[in-house]
Amino acid sequence: MKCAVLLAAICAAALHAQQTGQRPDFTANTDYVEIPVRVLDNKGRFVRNLTQRDFEVLEDGAPQRLVNFSFIGLSSAPQTSSATGTRSGRVSGTRLYAVVIDDVHISREDTVKARSVVNVFIQQYASAADSVAIVFTSGLPGVDLTADRSRVSSALDRLRGQWDPTEPAALKEAKALGVIKLFGQVSRNLGETPRGSRRAIILMTAGVGCSAISSNPSGVPWCGSYMTDALRDAAASDVIVYAIDPRGNRNPSWATSASGPRGGTAAVIQATRGAGDSAPNFYDGMHSLANESGGFSVTGTDEFADAFKRIVGDFGEYYLLGYYSNHRDAGGRLRRNEVHVNRPGTKAFYRSTYVPAK
Repeated sequence: MKCAVLLAAICAAALHAQQTGQRPDFTANTDYVEIPVRVLDNKGRFVRNLTQRDFEVLEDGAPQRLVNFSFIGLSSAPQTSSATGTRSGRVSGTRLYAVVIDDVHISREDTVKARSVVNVFIQQYASAADSVAIVFTSGLPGVDLTADRSRVSSALDRLRGQWDPTEPAALKEAKALGVIKLFGQVSRNLGETPRGSRRAIILMTAGVGCSAISSNPSGVPWCGSYMTDALRDAAASDVIVYAIDPRGNRNPSWATSASGPRGGTAAVIQATRGAGDSAPNFYDGMHSLANESGGFSVTGTDEFADAFKRIVGDFGEYYLLGYYSNHRDAGGRLRRNEVHVNRPGTKAFYRSTYVPAK
């Protein structure tokens, strides 16, 4: 199956604020929702042997009837509930990582550090069977999905941070919105890969430059409908987002935490919106893309090992829950999922945002 148009062409199109290609038809049933769910105990270990009866799914607070329940692991067959007659899940045999390097918001002096962080993940944590793509938000040529690490390394060598704080505000805003739009395009490309693949976007950024919050007295551009569209694309393509600030502990505007809203063990999430400031800021877009898609944000630390292990673990074993939404309102409105697990001492990690097709 053709994966998508070349990623380099996508970058150029995003920077010119143009749509390239047509939106793929992800599913014939626009109200069918699938949620990959990771369940961990209080020591961060994956919990196996759960059954459909251990799960409850809510959409906007309303209980949903599960029609699909599967345990899925790389290289293992799905274990499907036969008592309820639910249909079989998919075996996740391939992991696909699209590493989106936001060189528009990475400074020149942070180039070497950013390149090193990406290399550590690719060389030490992604397996030889995983496919990796490199995408630059500036439009630099990257590389499409490949298992050839030499091609990936060659693409990384082209990384040059381009952040210029003296640029006019209008240009900064255009670039920030271009990053969000590019994110959606990459999600759609991943959605064109064969079903059964496990897909992630690893966003390497120092902050996407716009806020997901509309009430914005701080002067930071609002991501607007671009953010909702991007989250819709991620959900439709079954993409999880992990946002990583490669600058390490040089960023004083973020706090680190080992727990939080779906952050969980070994994840570092945004604990505050800026240094004691509750107003929207430069980093909100980065955090929202990750948190709402079921991933997490990593920033304010030079220790990336636990986060990288967690990313790989998210793709190793998980439960797949599927239901037909009982909401019949017009599509396009952001909906919220909740997954409750009837097992003491456990916590579920999942994509909390569902945006139905328009």
